[in-house]
Amino acid sequence: MPIALYVVIGISFAYPVFAKQVTAKQVNTELSVLKNTAEMKITPRSGTPAEFIVKRLGIDLLVKQGVYDPANKTWTLDSTHLFVSSGRNASARIANTKQEQPSVVVFYGHNTPLVAAPAKDLLKGDVANVQTKEGQTFGYYFTHDEYVRPDDVSILTRKTDTQEIVLITCAGIWDESRRAMFFQPINAVDRQKE
Repeated sequence: MPIALYVVIGISFAYPVFAKQVTAKQVNTELSVLKNTAEMKITPRSGTPAEFIVKRLGIDLLVKQGVYDPANKTWTLDSTHLFVSSGRNASARIANTKQEQPSVVVFYGHNTPLVAAPAKDLLKGDVANVQTKEGQTFGYYFTHDEYVRPDDVSILTRKTDTQEIVLITCAGIWDESRRAMFFQPINAVDRQKE
């Protein structure tokens, strides 16, 4: 019995130290998150998208500037790149403030294995990182998708309060519709409080 007593006494002394270490790690993590959020609120950032990455799905695509031509009803496309457009012009920029990015930024590409086909396996909460030509990384999480007609380009003029982005590709057996996949910035809740 004396050994069991020593074990109980030892655990009773060690547990508060362990609990304090766990609490300290949690506090440090929360402080780090708050610091990063505060820095993003203070420092407006924006950049020209250069790469679109969803690690879980093995998506790592170079991004080119594209444009929708309303006269011909055509999009800039090729078989190896993802394209980006803000609807206003061919120089789309992502940002962390509404002043810098008042409209949804649209990424689009062919539904082929080399481009957007792997996005069919997106799950709610999947993280997409957009790296810019300026060397910044913006993080987003997948929230939902919608299917629209091929001639529905209203997304290009949609306003945003949270600097969301959308990935669009063909869908259906005969590509008869378009799948629009919506992503919110990782710290969108903080930005809405500004």
